[in-house]
Amino acid sequence: MRHAITLVCAGLLTACSPSPAEPPPSSPAPTASTPDSKLAITDGRLSAVCLGARVDLGVSTSRRRFWDAPLYLEEQVFGLVGVSGAHVLDTVRAKAHSCKTYVGEINKPLREVEPDVELPGLQGADDSYAFCHSLADVGEGQWDCEAFLLRGDLIVKVTVGTDSEELVRSFLPTMVMQADQTLMKVG
Repeated sequence: MRHAITLVCAGLLTACSPSPAEPPPSSPAPTASTPDSKLAITDGRLSAVCLGARVDLGVSTSRRRFWDAPLYLEEQVFGLVGVSGAHVLDTVRAKAHSCKTYVGEINKPLREVEPDVELPGLQGADDSYAFCHSLADVGEGQWDCEAFLLRGDLIVKVTVGTDSEELVRSFLPTMVMQADQTLMKVG
């Protein structure tokens, strides 16, 4: 099972990832990219929103890749064993709704949470959920949006961040659609 998830994850990250020849619209090409990280994180941490959304059992990160330029993009693929995708999405959704603000770092500005961000129509994902939150403690005007796409026993998390809430919200649909197109090919 783990081997099959890893192969699917590798395919998802390759196909979901913007290539330097095709950056998101109106965005400069990414200046740095990590190689695929083959992780085995089993702590169940899905997001830092409202001090952390986590599932105690059944979640591991199989692949992680990120780019950092004026636009931050991160993709993680979580394999699920013994836990349902619906439970994982419900956990993230409940956590995003559990606070309007939270402390990311002591003695720094509060992070503001905006749950229930609308995603475009998805055909490859069985279900999805997204939210945005400010990272005022990281930098003035900094925002991240996180989208979770469920397909069978996989969760693809797409994080987009930049120094403008408007920009991050405009890039999120493009990145999510790329991940969804790959999920359609997975079958």
